[in-house]
Amino acid sequence: MAMALDRVSALRNRRSAIFAGCCLIVAVLAVYSPVGSYDFINLDDNEYVTENPFVRGGINAENVRWAFTAFHSGHWHPLTWLSLALDCTLFGATPGALHLVNVVLHAANAALLFSWLAAATGSARRSAVVAALFALHPLRVESVAWVTERKDVLSGCFLMLTLWAYVGYCRKPTLWRYTQVIAGFACALLAKPVVVTVPFMFLLLDFWPLGRHRRVAAESSGHDAGRWRSLAGLLLEKIPFLLLGLATLAVTVTAQRAAGAAVSNAQLPLDMRVEAAAWNYLAYIGKTLWPVDLAVFYPLHPVPAWRGALGGLAIAVLTLLAYRLRARRPYVLMGWLWFLVTLLPVIGLVQFGGQGIADRFTYIPHIGLFVLAVWTLADLSSERTAACGAAVVLCLCVVITSWQLRFWRDSITLFTRALAVTSDNFMAHNNLGVELAARGDAEAAERHYAEAVRINPTWPEAQNNLGMAYAVGGDYARARGHFEQALRVRPQFAVAENNLATALAFEGNFDAAVEHYTRAVQFMPAYVDARYALADALERTGHLEQAAQEYQRVIEERPGWPPAQQRLQRVTAALQEGTTATLPADRVP
Repeated sequence: MAMALDRVSALRNRRSAIFAGCCLIVAVLAVYSPVGSYDFINLDDNEYVTENPFVRGGINAENVRWAFTAFHSGHWHPLTWLSLALDCTLFGATPGALHLVNVVLHAANAALLFSWLAAATGSARRSAVVAALFALHPLRVESVAWVTERKDVLSGCFLMLTLWAYVGYCRKPTLWRYTQVIAGFACALLAKPVVVTVPFMFLLLDFWPLGRHRRVAAESSGHDAGRWRSLAGLLLEKIPFLLLGLATLAVTVTAQRAAGAAVSNAQLPLDMRVEAAAWNYLAYIGKTLWPVDLAVFYPLHPVPAWRGALGGLAIAVLTLLAYRLRARRPYVLMGWLWFLVTLLPVIGLVQFGGQGIADRFTYIPHIGLFVLAVWTLADLSSERTAACGAAVVLCLCVVITSWQLRFWRDSITLFTRALAVTSDNFMAHNNLGVELAARGDAEAAERHYAEAVRINPTWPEAQNNLGMAYAVGGDYARARGHFEQALRVRPQFAVAENNLATALAFEGNFDAAVEHYTRAVQFMPAYVDARYALADALERTGHLEQAAQEYQRVIEERPGWPPAQQRLQRVTAALQEGTTATLPADRVP
């Protein structure tokens, strides 16, 4: 009889868990469904999809090889590239479909988080609230509504599967289950290397809720030697994960440096990084509690020393408090350390790019904060009070998330919003200018480019874009100055080399143009437009054999392109006739 009752209870619990998981999925799909009508944005979506032939070309052998070997856009995350390429194969490079795939992955992540956390803690209700907060908090919008952040939701999906597999392994350790955990972690790394902190997540889960440290102490029967051997075993089983993470981290740093995204110590000294990192932890907590004035890009500003000291003091006090509560409320220490550790790779100690903080960086760290908050409030209040409080907070999350989501529908709306809620946002000015220029408002675009250059004169993209604005207006001398400045900051900037060469060509200086076009194609061999312009400049300066070679390479890259074929035929005929030039050198291209 008792066994039958246990089976009925287990069945009810399973049905309740399935129902809760389905509710989470439906909630995410309902809140984020508007993104199906949203456009790409002109921040990284071009490099990831719209101007990336390897992604737009879909899944094939060449694109798979590229995904695993390229350091494109300063990143190495082959599974993210393949995921986007698969979308293009199935749906075409349409923004709505790619957005909705992000939504589906995020919904799956919420359900998986609920599943493994409930299995680990035995508390389905609290786990459901944690998963709902994770799914619906406004700071999730950036990760879900931005196609480029496929890497966030995809790595998150593999991470949830990894943690689920780890809970199963801890309950019944076998080599097969251990292999599953390693495989999941490897896939998460190949989607986004930020999950490198997984070995430390495992140690925190060993402490709570799995309690493996207590179990090994009990199994040692109080013998110190046996206890230390058992604890050493817990550490040793994490070594393969640590090595795998370090190897991926080394590749990632190499990719970032190759793209010129790494900020040197000369640009940002270590003491300033430490001060910024300490303050950033408090900033993330603040945005968690008060998620308003969110932006796609928060410029990196120097943090006053007093703020860094305040942040460091707050972290120390909160860590000490969590440690003091480790016996009575171990979830406080676990959740707090989870937040600190998982944010560490992106907190600013190692700085890449010009952002100070980013909403998307909280995707995994928020799990720790939400576990801490939900378990603490549930223990300190009645069940009814906790349920009402959770309902109110989740309703507020839905309202604010829906409000924030509206700003992601297109680039104009997104960057206009960023300018409204941040200061000195050079990225927002530049990218708003790009979109305005694409829509034909050259005058407004030039104003935004100029403002971006004023705020950050060392940013090569803004210098290049301002130069383009002057070139379109016919002021080639002024344009050249900005292209040259962009190249002083980033010497291997192929686009700026091409634009500088074009300005020189329009001024009639084709010999100098040849030099800069040559550099452009050296830096970016697949830059077809620059190669075609190089062939044109070579033809105008009488270097017909070299021009023919370049036209031939253009045709190889862009088969059947009439302009290149016609030019190649003309140059070939001139070579056969012994002519030295086919185009006047004093005419603009």
